[in-house]
Amino acid sequence: MVQALYRQRCHIFPRRADKSRQNAVLLPSYTKIWVDFKIDGFFYTDFQRIASILFSQSLRGGYNMEIKHADFVASFPSESACPRERRAEFAFIGRSNVGKSSLINMLTSRRSLAKVSGTPGKTRLLNFFLINKFWHLVDLPGYGYARVSKSEQQVLAKLINDYLLNREQMLVAFVLIDATINPPSKVDLAFIDHLGENQVPFALIFTKTDRLKPGAVQNSIQAFSNEMLKTWSEMPKYFISSSQTRAGRTDILEYIESLLNVKPG
Repeated sequence: MVQALYRQRCHIFPRRADKSRQNAVLLPSYTKIWVDFKIDGFFYTDFQRIASILFSQSLRGGYNMEIKHADFVASFPSESACPRERRAEFAFIGRSNVGKSSLINMLTSRRSLAKVSGTPGKTRLLNFFLINKFWHLVDLPGYGYARVSKSEQQVLAKLINDYLLNREQMLVAFVLIDATINPPSKVDLAFIDHLGENQVPFALIFTKTDRLKPGAVQNSIQAFSNEMLKTWSEMPKYFISSSQTRAGRTDILEYIESLLNVKPG
């Protein structure tokens, strides 16, 4: 029973495959508390995040994802400096120049909410945006940008890790993948493996799909899936997006809405 439930939850908490220890793959290490929460029919077992964040926000009436307000809050130099309030957070991260700022502006229907720069690697802080005066969208620095000093790379890596591994308010990290890069980037795959090894909940967003023909988009996603499945038991939840055509906007926002509307099962 536990194995079946865990397979169903893989789109929220994907887990790396271990060919030599299949039972360990199917039995997550955080099964100290089983909770009857469901998200779109899938079980969610992170009691601390669900109970202390979502229920504290009184969601009995449900939450509608129409974005009416999107405001910049502040930029923070460390996870410990981030707001302590119990608002749900959704993080966005990807390689430098993956189109993260453009995606955030597209999702919020604000042309300049997140600053779009022609120079990769400009985001160096944790940028918080308050959406509908209810939840936080968090813009994280990009990873894999080589044109900075080794010491600065280490500072950014620590900033990203401290947030992703320690931030209780974060429900899901959206990892942006440039669909125009095929074969898949080893940097992206290594970062995703790092999230899986640390049991960080995440979903994928393939960006810049307007630059490819439909068949090429599917080929790129299939190539990425093939690489992931060499070390993962299943593919996580993923979305196909374009900041130019606004493709994927509804699906991504509905997914966030489904997480915000979690109720006792």
